[in-house]
Amino acid sequence: MNHGYLDSPRDFKIFAHRGLVYQNDLVTFDENTIPAFANALACGAEYLELDVQASHEGVAVVFHDETLNRVSTHSGKLSERSWYEIQKIRLLNGYVIPSLDQVLEYFPTTKINIDVKATAAIADLIATINRHKAEHRVLITSFDEHRRKLALAGCPGAATSPSAILLLRIKLAQTLGFGLAKLLKKVNVLQIPVSYGILRLDSPKFIESVKRHGVEVVYWTINDLAEAKRLRDLGANGIVTDRTDLLAKSLI
Repeated sequence: MNHGYLDSPRDFKIFAHRGLVYQNDLVTFDENTIPAFANALACGAEYLELDVQASHEGVAVVFHDETLNRVSTHSGKLSERSWYEIQKIRLLNGYVIPSLDQVLEYFPTTKINIDVKATAAIADLIATINRHKAEHRVLITSFDEHRRKLALAGCPGAATSPSAILLLRIKLAQTLGFGLAKLLKKVNVLQIPVSYGILRLDSPKFIESVKRHGVEVVYWTINDLAEAKRLRDLGANGIVTDRTDLLAKSLI
């Protein structure tokens, strides 16, 4: 199902996974922060990939983990902190956690890929996207199908990629040879790993079957140039990467 979100002058799309934390091969920025996103765009990314959790009162916060432990000196669940408290936290490299509202405000034209991690964030996520009139430049997804559908219902103009269970159904339909077209009408792009357990998702037949129905195929998380080129040669439309700085110039 074609969507303007995927319109691009480039043959191969680069999605910056949580932005780009590297500068001169050193970790300089914190993931999922405005400086990391700006760094990714400066290095050639066309799309920003980010995650949304919820503050205690339900503010849509750009953050990956449930807890603060991995990326800061703080501990405990992000959802137990108010948005006021979250704004005071400094991450390991000194940067701050933004809200989705702040990211959409700071990057008013950039295309953004949103992975919804918390049901509690959905109401504010929907309100924020609609307030910024950003439906045309966001993609909404989640590993959880209920969350994906709930968020998408409030932003029906947004693009989407499948949850884990929907992806497995798509793969099964492609393997069995029936039902694929109906399932692919639910999505605009497959953002997928190269393999899912024992299932390989990178065969030329699978890629061609999906693209035949007007749905693009983008693989994550690809940080090796040779692997990125292999996937491009197989027909993939793009990759999600942590290393825009290393890959973008060689792939665009």
